[in-house]
Amino acid sequence: SEPVRPLGVIIGGSKVKDKIGVLRTLITKADTIIIGGRMAFTFLAALGTEVGQTQIEEDWLGPAREMVEAATARGVKLYLPRDVLVSSSLDAAKDLHTVNMSRGCCTKASPCVPAGHFGVDIGPQSCVDVVEEIKACKTLFWNGPMGKYEVPDFSNGTTAVAKAFASASEAGAITIIGGGDSVAAINQMGLASKMTHISTGGGASLELIEGKNMPGLRCLAGLCGPDCKS
Repeated sequence: SEPVRPLGVIIGGSKVKDKIGVLRTLITKADTIIIGGRMAFTFLAALGTEVGQTQIEEDWLGPAREMVEAATARGVKLYLPRDVLVSSSLDAAKDLHTVNMSRGCCTKASPCVPAGHFGVDIGPQSCVDVVEEIKACKTLFWNGPMGKYEVPDFSNGTTAVAKAFASASEAGAITIIGGGDSVAAINQMGLASKMTHISTGGGASLELIEGKNMPGLRCLAGLCGPDCKS
């Protein structure tokens, strides 16, 4: 059925290649798409932002650029972080600070993410932006953390999204959590009971949204005929 609008989608995690299919589908359905996690750096790099040594998916720069162009053509708001938290270690907060992600002030000689550092979370201004976008939506879907949230100092973005979802639920929005990491974050903060629906099957949730054939659901819906077995 048609979702109550505006429909907002928050997609995070590491790999664009795991979520490119669902992003293509969501661009035809969502009003707002927010991208965080390490995959956001691939999108930023695709648009010409120098991200330093932060790992990106070189093979997916083209598809990421196409997604941005498709969103623009359809009038879908696609939000990428405007600032990020960087650290010289991926395992602990070392030389932790915030940098702005701007094509205008980043060059190959002086990238946004300085040498010896890695992007580990969305920055404080991006957290504010994302919370405001979430507040404006009536239906919300979230899959994937905003940063390397298992390290406490890198969890602010994921925490901000979780709390914003809880507040949105209390305000009457439909909130759907799909994915192990997102669910783990919600449970860790004691916010699970505030969500409309939680699915631990992140991959299955994305495949369902993407429109792929789901034999189990077809059987439950009585659509398989004689092929369904008890």
